[in-house]
Amino acid sequence: MNTLTKKPKQELIEEIEDLRKKLADYERMLKPNYAELPREDSMAFRQAPSYGQLFRQPIRLQDFELNYQSIFNTSNDSIFIFDRTGLILDANQSALHFYQYRKEDLVGRSAQSFCEQNGFDFENLLGLLDRTWAGEEPMIEWEGTSPRGIYICQEVILKKAMYLGREAVIYYGRDVSERKRAQKTLEESESKFRILADHAPVLLRMTNADNYFYYFSKQWLHFTGSTLKKEQDNGWLKNIHPEDRPAMV
Repeated sequence: MNTLTKKPKQELIEEIEDLRKKLADYERMLKPNYAELPREDSMAFRQAPSYGQLFRQPIRLQDFELNYQSIFNTSNDSIFIFDRTGLILDANQSALHFYQYRKEDLVGRSAQSFCEQNGFDFENLLGLLDRTWAGEEPMIEWEGTSPRGIYICQEVILKKAMYLGREAVIYYGRDVSERKRAQKTLEESESKFRILADHAPVLLRMTNADNYFYYFSKQWLHFTGSTLKKEQDNGWLKNIHPEDRPAMV
């Protein structure tokens, strides 16, 4: 089985934008400008490429497009391309898989329709697109629900770039759904623990990863007559006899 080498997000962004610029240059090169054609007796005419070379240019352009599509579709990030009216011009395979669409059902669709189906705030996206057209590169966390009702979240950055010879906004989204679900589960577990701890008939405290106490139960605060803020950052040591403190830290 072939395995794809994962490239850093910024490197993929730079490669895709570079390819788009080159593709636009090729398209301009293939459009003849008769006003600029050289005279037959000029050096430029004698140095011009042969008909055979000119006929080979569309083939190189086709190869270039295949190379661009290869990079575009092997990115692990979801990539959308929007025009100035908010229409989706293109989407890569990662985006189609993440949002569970077929390409023909997504390309040409309006951003508003897409947002409504996936539970996204369209006005928020519209504001982000406007900021991007103005030259900003906004970054946000985008939360919603997939067509199957599954919670999804992406870290998103929007950039203005050239796409097939015209300006467009590129949406890059990295899937952080699992991380956000794990974070929410942890927060719920901590909330349940604190409810239990605050009602336990004993004094409880809890340390963080740096071995500093950051949580003190209600029973602890009631017994010491202190507050959570005063007890944090080793404030609790003030209640310990000076001779006993070395053994407590």
